[in-house]
Amino acid sequence: MHEQAMVWVTDHRVDADVIVDVGGRNANYGTAQHLWPDAGRYEIIDLHEGPDVTWVGDFFDYEPTQPVDLVVCMEVAEHCELWREMLVFAARMTRAGGSLLFTAAGPGRAPHTAFDGSRPVPEGEYYANIEVDDLREALKFAGYGDILVEWGPGHPLGLEPGRELWPGDVYALATTPVDWVPLQPKLRLSE
Repeated sequence: MHEQAMVWVTDHRVDADVIVDVGGRNANYGTAQHLWPDAGRYEIIDLHEGPDVTWVGDFFDYEPTQPVDLVVCMEVAEHCELWREMLVFAARMTRAGGSLLFTAAGPGRAPHTAFDGSRPVPEGEYYANIEVDDLREALKFAGYGDILVEWGPGHPLGLEPGRELWPGDVYALATTPVDWVPLQPKLRLSE
């Protein structure tokens, strides 16, 4: 995750004890784990092994032992064709009043690989930037109540050829309603 995304998440950090970090492997610029040094549990889920990864596999196969306080999803969704379903799955494991912190490549970011952020994206690897309105609608559909979605500066090295302005990232902080009843995450959208 790049510096601008880390700054946004730092500025919007919420208190949490049980945290799930989706795709949180340190692929290029570090992780967000240091923002919650007193967390009782900080699970880093990733498709690939790496430092601090606590669960290797597909997020849709992860089963938390209890509802979580916070799901962190930083710079992952643009690499996931099922990113909308990922938001629903995250909401299903979040306790009432729990939160989601989300960052992703927004309009104008040059495609980059999920493995280490380099370019070009290998053939067969999914990539698509996330639009602000699409993110807002997906969060509403997932059941989040209070939703903040912003567009901000992206990574300066991520400029698409021919663009004169820095591309942006999309950022979101969303909270489940206080009367929220977490569902068993294993209940997939297709079931």
